Amino acid sequence: MNDIAAAERAVLGTLIESNGQTPLPPALASLVANAPESFGDLRNAAIAAAIKDLKANNRAVHAEAVLERLDFTDCTRYLMETVSAALPLPVAELEADTIWQGYRQRRTLSLFTDASQALTKSPNLARAIVNNVRSVLTRLDDEPSKDGLPDITDGAALLAQEPVLPEILIEGLLYKGSKMSLGGASKAYKSWTFLNIALSLSTGADWLNYPCRRARVLYVNLEIQPGFLHKRLETLCLARLLFPEPGWLDIWNLRGFSAPHTTLIPKIIKRTRELGYGLVIIDPIYKIYSVGSDENSSADIGFLMNSVDSIATQTGASIAFGAHFAKGNAAQKEAIDRVSGSGVYARDPDTVLTFTKHEVEDCFTIEVAHRNLPPETAFVVKWEFPQFTRQSQLDPAKLKTPKSGRPTKFSENDLLNLIQNNPPMTTKELRTRAGEELGMKPTNFYDILRSLADAYKITKDTRNTRWSVIQTPVDNKPYTD
Repeated sequence: MNDIAAAERAVLGTLIESNGQTPLPPALASLVANAPESFGDLRNAAIAAAIKDLKANNRAVHAEAVLERLDFTDCTRYLMETVSAALPLPVAELEADTIWQGYRQRRTLSLFTDASQALTKSPNLARAIVNNVRSVLTRLDDEPSKDGLPDITDGAALLAQEPVLPEILIEGLLYKGSKMSLGGASKAYKSWTFLNIALSLSTGADWLNYPCRRARVLYVNLEIQPGFLHKRLETLCLARLLFPEPGWLDIWNLRGFSAPHTTLIPKIIKRTRELGYGLVIIDPIYKIYSVGSDENSSADIGFLMNSVDSIATQTGASIAFGAHFAKGNAAQKEAIDRVSGSGVYARDPDTVLTFTKHEVEDCFTIEVAHRNLPPETAFVVKWEFPQFTRQSQLDPAKLKTPKSGRPTKFSENDLLNLIQNNPPMTTKELRTRAGEELGMKPTNFYDILRSLADAYKITKDTRNTRWSVIQTPVDNKPYTD
């Protein structure tokens, strides 16, 4: 793109579309920091100034907010065309370098013109004028290389101040601006639990005897059909006699609209800034994996967690998400090692809650691992539809252990639930998982798999040969989540 004015529009469109990106790549950050002078076209300079003002006031950068700050002729059409010209961030960064060079040339020409006039007027100040020119030119050379990271703080200066801690959202469990994960096996009712946490925070009610500070909650639903999520919320409200007031609990139904975290999280940040959420729940997290991501890769999951972190750093909100247990007997592993995939899932969150099956039917032991809060003693809960209740009389150490021998008969629901409660798997991966977790022999596996496919309950993606559930309820009942 050789036309600098067109490059400016593309970069401005990208800045609006990628509002949640933090920190901005150096070249883009420099353009914003030096706006409006860094943009040559007057209309583009006005848009850049609006973006800079919004960021300085910690407000969301979206088209409507920018438009409020524009007053040139036909600004609405011009802004919409600018947004439509947005580029992928890496491409926009290359265009930003081109724009910066244009700005540098204009700034240098202006600098020498001003210096020449100053020397003519005050020749005795020649050294000061030359030093000023040198200083400005050095800054123009160094500016694009700034990394956009916070300043380094002197330890002595830090100790001279009182520590500023974030607010507690869930007493004993979660600070505002922190990350919390819920780990559990299939059928551990994680989605019900997330919805119950959302209801507790949005009304200021306790959750499992933990006091909650009232906060606005965004529940990002990537899996459950909207009608069934509506029914779940209604069921919980009636069971607990809690009903959120308008403006405290928001549901964002994105089933069928899920996207990689690099695309979706900036949009979540944009809405969180606009509406002031205290907690954002992403359910389930694997739905926002990048294309080709491997949940066992520390690099891939680390990239995802850094992206999730940007919600907290940009908005101050807490984030909660669910994680599935790995295959095998969870009771034989340390609590923090039970989650499937990379160990980053266990190390990265500030709070990790694990729900492990107890020896008593429908009961689970909850163990809590913290980064910034005092230790919590493990306890037992029982699933009493539609929520968990504490069972103080049960010993949390008595976890469920595998029965001797393996069952010889299996139902379609055994395999159906295995498929639904795990990320999509190939036939080979699914056969291995069914053998390890269910004790299902290959002959049983293939018979049931064929039966589910013939009944249109599961489907195989032709692009990656992985199986997933067709989310059409049987007899108007959703599959157990």
